[in-house]
Amino acid sequence: MAFDGRSTPVGRYDALRDAKRAVLSVDAAQSAKPRSSRTRRVFERAAAVTGIVAGGVALTAGAVAPYL
Repeated sequence: MAFDGRSTPVGRYDALRDAKRAVLSVDAAQSAKPRSSRTRRVFERAAAVTGIVAGGVALTAGAVAPYL
């Protein structure tokens, strides 16, 4: 639950008690299951490529901006 600038609850539940009641169970063993090293490598490579592309787009936008 979060509050906006006027202390109005923002979210699905108005009170923490209601939110806790809505949660039936959480399987801690499954949520803490480690990913395989291959999966981790794939995600790291995808994150690196995404960062490089984002940096390239930012540099291109900065280089082209004076000509607009």
